[in-house]
Amino acid sequence: MKQIFVYGSLRKGMYNYERYLKGKSRFVGNGYVKGCLYALKDAAYPALLDGDQDVFGEIYEIDEQVASAIDELEGCHKDALGEYYKARKIIRTTQGALLELEVYCFSLDYEKNAERLKAVIPHGDFVKYVKEEKKEAI
Repeated sequence: MKQIFVYGSLRKGMYNYERYLKGKSRFVGNGYVKGCLYALKDAAYPALLDGDQDVFGEIYEIDEQVASAIDELEGCHKDALGEYYKARKIIRTTQGALLELEVYCFSLDYEKNAERLKAVIPHGDFVKYVKEEKKEAI
């Protein structure tokens, strides 16, 4: 078993949580990673880049089978450049503990990823951003 930090479509209530984590993982808690969270022009999931913003997310304990499925989802391959890559980052839990966990980061070296960036999500919370976007569309 291992722990991962998720900040986008794998968070509770989002579409990939239902498919990949619900009933297949153990929720550990909430936390923050330093970075810069972007909305994408062509996708319903965010991009995490290096930065100084507090990006909110969730920590889950998963097994290797779930980890492999998430690697496929994220286009993260050991020997090839993909849409995302895994990096070990310091996560500050909402209780104040510091953990070093794997986080999927958006690869600006992959194809046209840099052109796909839409706008910074200023508060660093993708679920909140999705709810705000839905309100604006009404």
